[in-house]
Amino acid sequence: MDEGRGEGRGEGEGEGSFAVELSLTLRKFGVAVVPIPVDKGEIEKAFKETRFYNTANDMFVEEHRVAEPTLNEFNNPSEYKDRKAGDNAQGMIHQYGTPLHTLIQSNQVVRETMEALYGEGEGSVGRRVIKYLPNRLRVCRKFKNNSKSLHIEAHELFEVVGGEGSEGEGGEGSEGEGGSEGEGGSEGEGEGELRLIPGDIASLVGLTGVRRFVFWDMNGADLKPLKEYYDKHGSNEFTMLDPAFMHKHYGGRRRMVNIDCREMPHMIVWQESNPHEIADSPSISLYISPVRKFNTKDKIKKVTSYQPIEYLGLTYHESNLLGLCYNMGGFEWPSGKKLYQFAHIRAYNHYLPKVDGYYKGGMNGGRFQQRLVRNGKVDQHTAEYRAKLEEMGIVLPDVAFDESTPNFVVDITELPIQILKDYGFIVEGKGEGQCEGGSEADAAEGLLMLGGGNSSVGDSRIGGHLH
Repeated sequence: MDEGRGEGRGEGEGEGSFAVELSLTLRKFGVAVVPIPVDKGEIEKAFKETRFYNTANDMFVEEHRVAEPTLNEFNNPSEYKDRKAGDNAQGMIHQYGTPLHTLIQSNQVVRETMEALYGEGEGSVGRRVIKYLPNRLRVCRKFKNNSKSLHIEAHELFEVVGGEGSEGEGGEGSEGEGGSEGEGGSEGEGEGELRLIPGDIASLVGLTGVRRFVFWDMNGADLKPLKEYYDKHGSNEFTMLDPAFMHKHYGGRRRMVNIDCREMPHMIVWQESNPHEIADSPSISLYISPVRKFNTKDKIKKVTSYQPIEYLGLTYHESNLLGLCYNMGGFEWPSGKKLYQFAHIRAYNHYLPKVDGYYKGGMNGGRFQQRLVRNGKVDQHTAEYRAKLEEMGIVLPDVAFDESTPNFVVDITELPIQILKDYGFIVEGKGEGQCEGGSEADAAEGLLMLGGGNSSVGDSRIGGHLH
């Protein structure tokens, strides 16, 4: 592949043409699918280096530890056996910044796609600056549709384009976008086109198996009934939609795509303002979370029982950095919800008898208290290791080197420099990475794209939840 371009592109084939194509596809369908060319051997190597249950197994007493998945389970998710670990039914794997994440996040097509969606400002080598928060994996074992999960997510959902009081398509300050005149039955609405505001963009990567995605193709639809429904039942973040209502007013627009990831991973990106469902299929998925900026201002003043006590006093960003050294998450998920490392709090009474005493008797008098895991082999306390970190420009909070802090699970000095910059371990230039900058006939065929580019598409950022 040419540097910074998709394979097979001719020179001068439109700087940012991929961004335009991606934008048009998202505008038309609300969803786009991008194949990710990765050598199968590289994926399997990264899988073998990834521990799906490292955190859980350190927390369990020996008799309750669970087996890591086999290569056959990885390549054939329908044969992935149940494990008696947290969130098994939901399929969430609580491991963050794994070798699989590093492989996918380093991929050129993935990076170009993320830059097109989230990039902002020029980097030191002419690329757009992009930052990432840690995220996890998910395993699904069978096909299952859930029409009742149909929903939309948006702070602002509708805009009027081309009518009286509108500043034009997608124009900043458009009166249809801010709940002003022109939106929702005002004078200008009849003269303009009512459209869904593109809003936030979410993404996932299907690694293996067949990844299903269900959405409603609203291209060219009369959005008046949906707006009336939203005005009556909607919220400013997450709105459930009645499937019967959608079939009545938008019959024939429900789309289901099954994306074959058995030989090649695929990235799915979608506008969260577009109606979509949460569907299961035999697959293993990975989530990467680009953002415009790190939260280096808010400090953690209190931790819950399911958050490591070592995070006290850190900024949210510092908790992400420290957590990544253990393949753990930070204080909160990219969605802004408080992150649990092991199992949902509702399941604690079930798991507590299986948990090692190290995770009890913390701040709650013998009750469960999350801590950093102790099964790491990388001794970050030594003068040699600290000198190497300094030489590489890696910055970590002081608690990482406290005598009581467990050894690292991840040797972060072995991570690619670009990945270290992505997560904010290494900061390029004063202030960067801190608080500035940073995101039916042929429906399936129309969704598929392959290419590269580095132009920004609007004010897109990571969506609010996982699918």
